Amino acid sequence: MGRIVFKTMEEYNKAFEEGEPDKVNGPSPGGAASELKTSRQRIHYLIDHDYLDAIYVYEGWSVRLIVVTKESIERFKKNPSPKPGPKKGWRQWLGFFLQA
Repeated sequence: MGRIVFKTMEEYNKAFEEGEPDKVNGPSPGGAASELKTSRQRIHYLIDHDYLDAIYVYEGWSVRLIVVTKESIERFKKNPSPKPGPKKGWRQWLGFFLQA
């Protein structure tokens, strides 16, 4: 799912009342980071790469609320993404090109 965008808080409240709470409710990125024992930067990375689902609520041009869904946090706990960082063997590959 990735990002779910609501233009107003009223749209978000309507979706919250009509839908399942776990699909439209959850902690902020900071709360999700503490629950998953990682950084907020990593949480935003996981949202951008569709490992976690997030809800963005806008008011005008600014973001008023960012929520990481509980459902996606539970899904991520069961099947975590690969660890970030360079792939194994990258130093050897880089060293090959840096030899003069």
